[in-house]
Amino acid sequence: MTGPAQVTAYGVLDGGLLAVLAVGLSLTLRMTGIINVAYGEFVLIGAYLTWWLDGHLAADPFLGVPIAMAVLFLLGYLLQRLVLNRFVDAPLLLSLLLMFGLSALLQSVIVTLHPNGPQALVTPYALAGPSIAGVDVPLGRLLAFAFCIVCVCAVSAFINRTRLGLVVRAVGMNRRAARLAGIDVRHVHALTFGIGTALAGAGGAMVALVGSFGPGDSEVYTMVSFAVAVLGGLRGVRGALAAGIVVGVAQAWAAYFFSAVIVYAVVFALAVGVLLVDPRGLFAARDPVAGGAR
Repeated sequence: MTGPAQVTAYGVLDGGLLAVLAVGLSLTLRMTGIINVAYGEFVLIGAYLTWWLDGHLAADPFLGVPIAMAVLFLLGYLLQRLVLNRFVDAPLLLSLLLMFGLSALLQSVIVTLHPNGPQALVTPYALAGPSIAGVDVPLGRLLAFAFCIVCVCAVSAFINRTRLGLVVRAVGMNRRAARLAGIDVRHVHALTFGIGTALAGAGGAMVALVGSFGPGDSEVYTMVSFAVAVLGGLRGVRGALAAGIVVGVAQAWAAYFFSAVIVYAVVFALAVGVLLVDPRGLFAARDPVAGGAR
């Protein structure tokens, strides 16, 4: 079935994926001040890890998702702890140059290891699924949406309801005061960056489970993640979730009326239009967060 309800349903389901990507990006930015322009490469690493594990585990592809997230968390933690912490207080241009270099390095590694173009997983539930009020809901997309929402809620609960989350928020508010209070700021920054890359890995795993992906997709994932994060206000989980659904629906309708080439132009035009009206984003005023994450 193809119609308004079907297109909107696909957009909402894709919105969960976009939300988890935006949360990982905005959390890293708010807590460390580093603009992670290599974010799309981390998403692709998560996708390729899930694809590789599926080929070697010979089991349900969802079993490889937590492994991919754990690998991305460890990679992000070590990267921040050993390298990026040296640039937290450096001029913005210097950290940007470093991240652009990291992006180029990771892109080269991905192209070298996977030169054969797009890949895709074949799952038994990719297209099967229930029909609700005449709207077909693919089970693969539904499971991916549910998993992304669980990840977003878990991050929100961690930041707001745990002692370690309180420490993370304190560092995000004032890292100098946090140092004076005896907090290991370098560890907290590494932990936050690791969570951000783990969420990128989760998003990449879901991309692998519901569609195709290739080495050239990293820039798209980075730019769309930034667009959703900005629309959500770069401050909270609820804003990122709402913005993800808005952008997902916008993408679905743009693809329905126009060609796939126009889809991302519509997304960025939406982001620019919102910022012209309110530079804080669509949901920042309704999603206040102490310390910059919620």
